[in-house]
Amino acid sequence: ALLPGVEIHEGVGFDLPFAGERFDYVTCIEVIEHVPVQFRKQLVAEMQRVLRPGGRLILRCPHAGIFDWLDAQNFRFRFPKLYGKLVGQGGRDENYREAKEELVWHHHFTREELRAVAGDGWDEETCQYGGLLLFPISDILRWPFYRMKRNDNWFVRAMEKMATAELALGFGTKSYDILVVLKKR
Repeated sequence: ALLPGVEIHEGVGFDLPFAGERFDYVTCIEVIEHVPVQFRKQLVAEMQRVLRPGGRLILRCPHAGIFDWLDAQNFRFRFPKLYGKLVGQGGRDENYREAKEELVWHHHFTREELRAVAGDGWDEETCQYGGLLLFPISDILRWPFYRMKRNDNWFVRAMEKMATAELALGFGTKSYDILVVLKKR
């Protein structure tokens, strides 16, 4: 509704069901950090395949900033016994039960890592950093509500607004989030 006249499609990144050079824009927002290392280049190559020359890949993911260790998504790896006692199975774990790939750390990328994963054939148009401490703190505070499937709670909405507002503030390479726009040559 906010983009009249714009076609929006979605697909699984490793095998997009679209002809080559079909799109002007491809977005990959908060996805690549979940992809196992051995498949990341394949993911970006597939997005590059469907972009027209001059098309743009908008890539946003967690950044390897000073508070990346607070990532609530990695709680299961940092404290596996405590996670097992508190969570057991359920919630986000249900999504991985039938997965063909292993469950991976919620990886925080540097700008250089993203460029290496993207490979050749791109010009970087912009790189923006955002957020610092409020985003990971709000994620930790929202986690119990997520577990109870209470995402509509006023507190959750307030934390989301706070985190989103902080993402608009750039803290340079200390930031918690990174957005890169790559233009296909």
